[in-house]
Amino acid sequence: MTKHNPFSPTMLSFSRSLELAEAIMFGSNDAGMRIPVEVIETGQRGQSSQEKLNRDLTGESKAGLSNPQMVEIARMPFDCDHLIIEAGLRVMPNAQQPTATDSPDAYQAYKGLSQTYGELGGFDVLAARYLENIANGRFAWRNRSLSNSAVVQVSVGDTVVAFNPFALDADEIMGVDAVKAAIVSGASGDVDALISSIANGLRSEPVDVMFSWKGKVLRNAEVYPSQEYKYTVDKSDKSAPSRRLASVRSRLDGEMIRQAAMHSQKIGAALRAIDDWHGDAFYGAIPVNPYGGVQEAGIAIRHQNKAAPSFYDLTKKPELFLDDLKNGILTDNAHFVMANLIRGGVYGISKETTNEK
Repeated sequence: MTKHNPFSPTMLSFSRSLELAEAIMFGSNDAGMRIPVEVIETGQRGQSSQEKLNRDLTGESKAGLSNPQMVEIARMPFDCDHLIIEAGLRVMPNAQQPTATDSPDAYQAYKGLSQTYGELGGFDVLAARYLENIANGRFAWRNRSLSNSAVVQVSVGDTVVAFNPFALDADEIMGVDAVKAAIVSGASGDVDALISSIANGLRSEPVDVMFSWKGKVLRNAEVYPSQEYKYTVDKSDKSAPSRRLASVRSRLDGEMIRQAAMHSQKIGAALRAIDDWHGDAFYGAIPVNPYGGVQEAGIAIRHQNKAAPSFYDLTKKPELFLDDLKNGILTDNAHFVMANLIRGGVYGISKETTNEK
């Protein structure tokens, strides 16, 4: 007889709780200039380096031959030596219950799970991790490596705190004490207030979090917005850029320009990089997703891994996180499940896979 499990319905979805705006990029200097970073086209002549480009249909090698192309780039504006990246986050209590499910039992089960988790302080734990991934400047991605000195500023309402991101490790969750030690302006209590505000946003009332990166870079340095994904490239059009960068329309000196931007998905992936509960020190903290996928390495850490169960492994056997919660204990499994609900998505399980005895 199949045992009824309300945590594995055939239809289940949650709206994401961390709603990010596109981040935009500016150049600035000590004189107070603040100029949008512009995306422009440029021609480049490189050399072919990919194996698939090194031989044509006749088998003739093209190794080391010129590879001219048009690309888009973003450079610091003239006379600016600080890069600013500004972003905004709205935290919402969407993990409190499913957005949609085909099972009333599942609705009640997940609502009860969120309530119990919140009462035990679980959202405060996750909020501290999200704040740390803002404070450490991980959201700047490749731009983080362009600077030796930078400041990350975070504000919620009247609470404003600035951090030295290089006092924290962008690949490791170091904890609240380390975040407080990285303060350059503000007080330790302000960090607690920020964490409390983010946790309340996850638990009850939406809250807006504004944050920015300001790092010293070389003049005229190339900086790195998000890159647009292109399904196809028209090789017959030599004037079409082979690399397109993310941008938003802006105005500079009375003219409309393309201001460099970073996609909300990219910023969100940085903030969600809190899953070190998988236990593999080699990969450190990775973005939360059901299978523990690491795109850069082409691996899913939690796929068929008994030591680090996937979201579906856990929801098929909810006793792996539920029993401890009932006893007032927060575990890594519980944090991982709730972090996935905060991430949002469609988590239904097809009928073909629901064959547990």
